[in-house]
Amino acid sequence: MPTVRKRGILRRGLNWLAGLIAAVLILLAVVVGLARLLLPLAPDYQDEIRRFATKATGFDVRFGTLRASWPLTGPEIRFADVRIAMPVDRRPVFDARELTVGVSLRRLLLDRKLQPGRIGVRGATVRAERLPSGQWVVNSVFLDELLRRPKSERLPRLDLRFEDIDLLVTDPARLEPRVGLDIRQLDLTLGPRVVEFAAEVDGRDGLGTGIEVTGTIPAALLPAARPVRDAANDRTRWEIRASGADVDLARWLRVVANQA
Repeated sequence: MPTVRKRGILRRGLNWLAGLIAAVLILLAVVVGLARLLLPLAPDYQDEIRRFATKATGFDVRFGTLRASWPLTGPEIRFADVRIAMPVDRRPVFDARELTVGVSLRRLLLDRKLQPGRIGVRGATVRAERLPSGQWVVNSVFLDELLRRPKSERLPRLDLRFEDIDLLVTDPARLEPRVGLDIRQLDLTLGPRVVEFAAEVDGRDGLGTGIEVTGTIPAALLPAARPVRDAANDRTRWEIRASGADVDLARWLRVVANQA
C-alpha cells in the first residue's frame, strides 16, 4: 500500500477517534450540567425522597432537612437530623446527625441507573447488647429483625464512611463485658468478594488511643451478603493490620479471644 494512502487512512482514523472522544465529552458535560440543574430542586421533593428511601430500605426513614451539592467526587444529597426506625412500631434503629448519599456516575452513564456510589454517616450512637438468651439487641431492636430487611442478590460496589460514631458493646458472659469505642472514622469499600476497611478509633477505659486498623476480609462474612456461585473455590485471604498508642494488649486479647 503506498505511503500516501497509509497516511490518509491513519489521518481519517485519528479524526474519527477525536470525534468520538469529543462526542463522549459533550455527552458527559450534558449529564453533568443536567445534574447540576436538578440537584438544587431536591429540597422540593423531600416527601418523595423519604418514601423512596423507606421503600428501598424497608425501614421508616425520616430527616429534618436536606441539601444537594456537587463536590469533586460527584453529585450528592446530604440529610440532616436523620432517624431510621422500624416500619411498624417506629422503634429507633439509629439516629444520625448527618447522612450523605452520593450518586455513582459510572452506573448512571454506563447502566443508565440511578444508584448510590457512596454513603456517609456522621454523628451516631450504636448500643449492642447480648442478652442472657444469647440474642443480640442493637439500639432496642433485635438483630434478627434487622437481618430480615430486604437483601440484594449481591453486595453492591459501594464506598461507606462512618464518622464520629459512639459504639458500646455489652456482653455480660465475656471476660470484658463492656467495650466502648469512639470511631473517629471508618472507611469501607464493598465489593462482591472483598471488603476493604480502614479505621481510626479511640478506645475507652484504657483500651488505647489513636488506634488505626486496616485490612481486607471476605465479603461472604457480612450478614447482607449472598454466596457467589463459585464460593467453594473462593480463597480470599484475611489481612488485618493494627497500630496504636498506649494500647492494653492484654485487654484486647480478652476482648477478641475471650481468654485470660
